[in-house]
Amino acid sequence: MSKTTRATLALTRLGIKFALHAYDYDSSADRIGLQAAQALRITAVDLEEFGCIDGIVPEPKGGAHTDHETAATLLDEALQKHFNELTKMSTEELVASRYNKFRNMAQFLRAE
Repeated sequence: MSKTTRATLALTRLGIKFALHAYDYDSSADRIGLQAAQALRITAVDLEEFGCIDGIVPEPKGGAHTDHETAATLLDEALQKHFNELTKMSTEELVASRYNKFRNMAQFLRAE
């Protein structure tokens, strides 16, 4: 795995501290990025499980770029669902919910 990428160069140039995390991957695979996301546990399913996101919007078969109209409909349905849930909450409940959500995002368990 290369230790120098455009991202690491930019972070270094800006003086931002970072750490590299090695993982095993199949370099001949079509979706190396997906393998990285799985290794780092930042897939949509992981983020939903951690409570970082409210839900996963499904995509049309083949991806959103293959069917914009269906993708837009699926996104609209998800947004309407969550908006309707939020409008049932008082301002105090909304603030407490958001506060707790973002406070909990920084808390992870690490098992090796």
